[in-house]
Amino acid sequence: MTLMAVSKLLGNVVRVVNAYDRVDVDNPHGIYVYDKDKGKWVLVETRGPPEFRKNGVYVIYFDNIRCPACRVYDIHWFPYVTLIGSSLKDVYFIIVLCEWFARRCRSEAASSTFKKYDIHASPTTVIVGVRDGNVIDKEKVEGVKTMDKLASMIEEFARKNGYTI
Repeated sequence: MTLMAVSKLLGNVVRVVNAYDRVDVDNPHGIYVYDKDKGKWVLVETRGPPEFRKNGVYVIYFDNIRCPACRVYDIHWFPYVTLIGSSLKDVYFIIVLCEWFARRCRSEAASSTFKKYDIHASPTTVIVGVRDGNVIDKEKVEGVKTMDKLASMIEEFARKNGYTI
């Protein structure tokens, strides 16, 4: 995913740092965007929390590397994103990774994103609906979700906000 492509999605991207097959506890702290075309997680450097530019549904997974429940959620999250989510129109996937919430994080942008969305439990999934650059709806769901639950949450949110996925 090029800087231009990421910038069209997130307005405050400074640079693309690297791309990974998967985000896990050994990855650098930061904000990762899923590149559906390449099947890669792209670490981006942003000025603060992501600013959503494109219309659509943004699914944000707040992950802490010291969180055992997050490792269980990974078993469902990654297959969902690659097998189902990658084919959904106007649905974008983001991971915000820190060591322990905003308190222990080597990425200022990731730390400030934890703060912006008031994340105090992990894993937490935030679903954001965007139209014309404005957030029209937002839902925060805490805890591990199975692939089926992820699918129903995202589909219900999209339908409620007028998106066909």
